Amino acid sequence: MSCGDSDCPMVSNECTIDAFLEALEEKDHREIISFADKEATAAWRPAYQKNKFGGGHTDLPNRYEQTLEELISFLRAALVYRPVKLAFR
Repeated sequence: MSCGDSDCPMVSNECTIDAFLEALEEKDHREIISFADKEATAAWRPAYQKNKFGGGHTDLPNRYEQTLEELISFLRAALVYRPVKLAFR
């Protein structure tokens, strides 16, 4: 089943977190968060449209979107924000 039916290209058209993480293996946390946010939106859109208009089965895109949202929350919590310049005297 493909869940990438929206206009936004997806990293994983099969809606698998393994394929998503494999594709972004060399990216840093901030890039992964950005891609995950776009991916979750791209998975949500066709599922919402199908659900709204009485379409077919939307469980896979919904689970994929929820998994990505959990990944985003986890990575945001893991980021440590530090000032760019530290001045010591």
